[in-house]
Amino acid sequence: MKIARISLSQGPRFAVIDSATQKYHVLAGDPLYSGFEVNGQVLDPGEVNLVAPMLPRSKVVGFTAPFSTPHSALVKEALAGQSMDYWVEQIAQLGLYMKPNTAVLGGNTAISLPDFPYKIVAEPHLAAIISRPVTQLLVQRVPEAVFAYTLATVVTVPDLAGVSPLLAYGLDTSCVLGPVMDTEFPAGDFDFGFQVGAQECDCTLVLDPIQMQERIALAASYSTLLPGDIVLSGAICEPKEIKTGDEVIFTAKVFGELRSPVLN
Repeated sequence: MKIARISLSQGPRFAVIDSATQKYHVLAGDPLYSGFEVNGQVLDPGEVNLVAPMLPRSKVVGFTAPFSTPHSALVKEALAGQSMDYWVEQIAQLGLYMKPNTAVLGGNTAISLPDFPYKIVAEPHLAAIISRPVTQLLVQRVPEAVFAYTLATVVTVPDLAGVSPLLAYGLDTSCVLGPVMDTEFPAGDFDFGFQVGAQECDCTLVLDPIQMQERIALAASYSTLLPGDIVLSGAICEPKEIKTGDEVIFTAKVFGELRSPVLN
């Protein structure tokens, strides 16, 4: 099921997208808490302005290790009651970090670059949206705690990662989500396109749901995840430098196209 968050005169509302007609059926409430009851309002695609599909209640959790990096053994050992030193070492290998909820914005909204004398990069991720409070979660129970998945364009300042994780990862407007959510994980061979200005990257990645579940479980073992929190997969392809005037375009067939202009 595909779900969008749209801008209406009465404020943002959620809507279910009819797969046959592509019409938007507006929901009566927040589907995280109220389910999928529709209120009777139906909109054509041309009438819809999409906004960020979910605003996290507290935080975004990410990993610096690329999503294609094999790490199942590390995660299973990290969650198996090892010593704290060993557990911290494994988390450090995957590069766990957090972004505040002020980092999140929707597509077609500007990424605002700070006035830093450092290279700033963007990278494409999958994002999992958490449905309920979870901590110390078994890998096999992760699907019960995920509401949906969406695309994320993640902005970082890599040269500052060793100086301050907040400066490197915590920028406002540094996590673009959208365009829609899908309640199904897009497992299997998956085609992605990622473009920054004239820089392009097209790739096919075999998406393994277990790998995503392991990363979510590891994030929950460190800090309690709350409804609406976002867990990022890790980069799907190489980061690309962004500058003022660029447009970042992240495409995937299941989700659509996520566009972000870059401004100072």
